[in-house]
Amino acid sequence: MRQIETLDACEPLDAGEPVARPLPGVIMVWVGGAPDHRVISSGHRSLCIGRAGGSADVQVDDRLVSRRHAELRIRDGITRIIDLGSRNGLFVAGERCSEAVLAEGSVFRVGHCLFVYTTDVRGLSGPVVREGGALVDPRLRQSWDRIARFAELSRHLLVRGESGTGKELAARTYHRVTGDGERPFVAVNCAAVPEGVAERLLFGTRKGAYSGAAADAAGYVQAAHGGTLFLDEFGELDLGVQAKLLRFLESGEAMPLGAVQPLRLDVRVCLATNRDLRKEVADGRFRGDLYYRIAEPSVVLPPLRARRQSIPWLVQDALDMLTGLSPHPLLIERCLLQTWPGNVRELRMALAAAAQEARLEDRSQVLCGDLPAGSGESVVAEPGPSAPVRRAQEEPAEAAARSASLREREDDEVLDTLKRAGGNVSRAARELGVHRNQLRRWLSKRGLEASVL
Repeated sequence: MRQIETLDACEPLDAGEPVARPLPGVIMVWVGGAPDHRVISSGHRSLCIGRAGGSADVQVDDRLVSRRHAELRIRDGITRIIDLGSRNGLFVAGERCSEAVLAEGSVFRVGHCLFVYTTDVRGLSGPVVREGGALVDPRLRQSWDRIARFAELSRHLLVRGESGTGKELAARTYHRVTGDGERPFVAVNCAAVPEGVAERLLFGTRKGAYSGAAADAAGYVQAAHGGTLFLDEFGELDLGVQAKLLRFLESGEAMPLGAVQPLRLDVRVCLATNRDLRKEVADGRFRGDLYYRIAEPSVVLPPLRARRQSIPWLVQDALDMLTGLSPHPLLIERCLLQTWPGNVRELRMALAAAAQEARLEDRSQVLCGDLPAGSGESVVAEPGPSAPVRRAQEEPAEAAARSASLREREDDEVLDTLKRAGGNVSRAARELGVHRNQLRRWLSKRGLEASVL
């Protein structure tokens, strides 16, 4: 058996390896009923996956895996995964197949073990750790490290990313690495600030500045003095408030509403948005001078679909915190295959609902059928009465994820499971990793009754 090539986060490439040349490989993300994060480089050679104790290059301790189960082959820049005549089959994107071409992020399963294929494993090795309230994998670590470096160099930081990617956690990281944790951290959701009051909420007011202003009132910037002000979705601020924000960033001086003298404040500012600010400037909805002031330094947080290897950890973590229930491997597979446009926030909400389903049925394991319908799928707006019907284009992996999980099973396998369960649909469904209603529909379509099997 040849030695597998693995990469450590700090390990340099071989001297003969071109710097720009990617190293394709796989990330083992679920093994033995628990999340894993083992990065294995193919070294541009074939890679055999099989059961522990055999001759395979990658060995897993799973009784459902054959001694030589599947092989990763790379030819002319194309990577294929091939079933080597295994007993329990190879599943790619949730579908059983004998051979498939893998692309970046492709998910495949052998037995109850799950893998994610990547075109370049460099920089992806290392542990998944909890830090600052977030589960940080090696890919997210790259963003966190940039935040730490920028915190030493700049008094402001722009954080960009989709909703649910953890922009506030990034801001708290920026705050934490800049000094004493006792300093104030003030978070403001600018999208929730009513139009017309943003200026006085941010910068404060002086007595008599407007009708009803009976006393001086501090704003968010004053409250953050000595610490960090986090402005989430700051692109929602109107142009007038943007002008005052620019002045504050450039001079460190805030002018409360109704004041004649500015206040000198010591505040670090972290700004976050999911908007394309360049387009906003072009459309006249965002000040160009403010954009050029805050555009750098910036950090882009990767969406969940770009770091699928962390999903099993997030699933296990969410279920541990919610209920202590365990996830079925097919639940992990389903979560890996979805795009999760709402990112970590959406994933956690879906898992909370799935856990509730399991508890209602007095089960200790959460099944993929427990996930709410549509979880992790892209939202497509309903067309108007005169508008043509348009559907978002799907990747093959996304489409496969929506297929019923029983389709990946041979009829004989499902029937054998039902027989072993004595015709008990709930028990058989748990063993198959599906919802009992899904199994009942499967029986109904075939004109079968569980009680007579």
